[in-house]
Amino acid sequence: MFELKKYTVFIVTLLLGLLFTLASISLYYWQAIDSARGRWQQSQDQLIAHFRTQLILAQSDLQLIQAAFIAQNQLSPEQFSQLQLQSQSRKISTGVLAMGFVRPVSADFLRQYIEQNRSDTRFATEFYSVFDVASPQQKEALQIVDMLSPLNSTTAQWLGFNLAHDAALKRALERAKSNGQPWMSDGFTASLVRTESLVIYLPIYRSLFNPSTPALRASNYLGSAIVLLPSKPFFAGLERLAGAAGLAFRVVDQGLIDAVGRTKAAAKIRYTSSQFKPEVSESWSLVPQNVLGRQWRFEFQPIVSAISLQQMQFMTWLAVLGLVFSLLLASLLQRRTRMPQPAMDDNVDKQSLRLTPELPTRTLLEAVSDPLILRDARGQITYANAVAELRLAQHDRSLLGSIDAVFDAAELGRLSMPQQLMVSHIDRDEQMRQYELMLKPLRDDRLQWIGTVMQARDISASSATIKSLREQVERLSMMVDISNDWFWEQDREGRFTAVSGGFFTDLDINPALFIGKCRWELGQGGLSAAQWAAHRAVLASQQAYRDFEYQTELNQQSLYLSVSGRPVFDHNGEFIGYRGVGRNVTAIRLAQAALLAEQQRAQATLASIVDGVVTTDLNGRIYYLNPVASALLGWEPEMAQGQYLSSVYQTIDTKTRLPLAGLAALALQNSTPGQSARRSILLNKLGLHFYIEESAARIRDEAHGTLGAVLVFRDISNWQDEEARVFGF
Repeated sequence: MFELKKYTVFIVTLLLGLLFTLASISLYYWQAIDSARGRWQQSQDQLIAHFRTQLILAQSDLQLIQAAFIAQNQLSPEQFSQLQLQSQSRKISTGVLAMGFVRPVSADFLRQYIEQNRSDTRFATEFYSVFDVASPQQKEALQIVDMLSPLNSTTAQWLGFNLAHDAALKRALERAKSNGQPWMSDGFTASLVRTESLVIYLPIYRSLFNPSTPALRASNYLGSAIVLLPSKPFFAGLERLAGAAGLAFRVVDQGLIDAVGRTKAAAKIRYTSSQFKPEVSESWSLVPQNVLGRQWRFEFQPIVSAISLQQMQFMTWLAVLGLVFSLLLASLLQRRTRMPQPAMDDNVDKQSLRLTPELPTRTLLEAVSDPLILRDARGQITYANAVAELRLAQHDRSLLGSIDAVFDAAELGRLSMPQQLMVSHIDRDEQMRQYELMLKPLRDDRLQWIGTVMQARDISASSATIKSLREQVERLSMMVDISNDWFWEQDREGRFTAVSGGFFTDLDINPALFIGKCRWELGQGGLSAAQWAAHRAVLASQQAYRDFEYQTELNQQSLYLSVSGRPVFDHNGEFIGYRGVGRNVTAIRLAQAALLAEQQRAQATLASIVDGVVTTDLNGRIYYLNPVASALLGWEPEMAQGQYLSSVYQTIDTKTRLPLAGLAALALQNSTPGQSARRSILLNKLGLHFYIEESAARIRDEAHGTLGAVLVFRDISNWQDEEARVFGF
């Protein structure tokens, strides 16, 4: 037990070092875990957004088909195929198999309908010449896939397929037809396809009507536009993105949005990525997503460790270094506790140090890192440690026996009290160093002076630091003097105690105007009493503040000042005032006022012209539309801003009634100049249409960079009617 107590310092130090190392590793570990979870959560949100975006793009393509059929109820397969060349979802997502049109056909006219399609040889003869529909088992209305795009050997299997033959497809179709909204079917697997597929419907009516009732929708029902989505290819794109993010997932279809009594057993797994492990209970389920009439749930699992190999290696090295450092520190402290203190720390007397080289304490004296020199009563050096010999001795002789002063003549005097000196010295290596000398008298048992001990501490590094700090203070003072900003200090009552900076010189302002006054005593500053009260409440609560602006009159000049400050506390934690910086923001505020006035004049000009004006950014999102454009489009400006122009502004050809590509989009794509102006028919939000003239151009900055596009159009319906009356067309 006695032997164990001898190593108490070693054991305690080692345990404390290990605990500190363990705490450091644990902190780093949990920070790495939190960082990984944050990345996974961000990746999950991006995958869900990608899933919704693909379905929204498919829905926008269905709306394009809907607009074309409303403008021209009878589209040929060739026109339908050309229409799909503008599809956005097929350009972005490889999961879309095809887009088509489903036509309701009575069983009584089925044979006539088949012969009509076979006899049409204008488009895709190799597929329509063998057009056929399976005979229904009972007399009921058929929902036949009439047109498809693209039409090839794979998609042609759907041509002539009766969607009413499958209960799930029929239910979704009837739901879309009765609600007048896009709807997604349940999973469908038939003999003509090898994998499960999803079908999105959008009902098409012969015309737009408002208000819409079930009876009107039923009587005007023309058919439905559809998108065919094979489940596996559709979700495979998400799996690639998830794999790159280190995640596996499973998609669960929880049924219709308005389903009653939804249970876990009724949910269907639509897709499971290859690395997803259902038996693992730690899966993250996101909030259910309601899309196109169905509710989806995504379950994610990480497939990579939250801690990377590099982080594991770092923690291993941290543990090793912590252990080594703990052992070294424990050994040094243990050795120090067992080492007797040198007698010269406080006093050196004749009993502990006989001024002879044969002393037991020689080893301890040699371990001192500073030069150490002992002189007897005659001033002769009787001992100099290795550091003193290395730095201070001459090249040709030792310090021992010398009676000359090494640093200062005070070394040779008879000291009664310890003395401290600051000296410079050129050492043996010809380097100039700064030393702090500590001279102490040596006394015997009768307190008689018998010599002197001198310790020289090298303070060159600290002297250089002090010199550097002085230079930095001088440099900072110079920068303050030439700065446009100004610096200030306040006492605990909020009164200025010091101000400085080039601001006062540039504006010829006497800084003494501020001293001894509070900020609110220099004028109201264009602020209300409530604003000043709020500022004083911040000061009373001793909180930092930034960019507090007020107006003041100095030397008959109206200035706008912005100040920021932080509370200052003394070494006891007592609040002593504020210290901060001020800026002259007059030029900025005057420029902002001029810019606002110019912007208001421009908006007033646009609001007064008779043409409709719409501006967009580089992505085609609406930035501004004037009142005329708002009236023609049937959109309120607040609702239209931020929307894609293609979803608000739709035009069709005056002759073919087919949708036209947007001029603003063509202008942004640097299209040919021939398409910069044209006549067309505008379909607005309320179901009205107008004959218009439209033109578009790019908006450029001073460097000729593209900022967006501007679209200008005017209603020429009255001119069109007049031309028809005069010229007969």
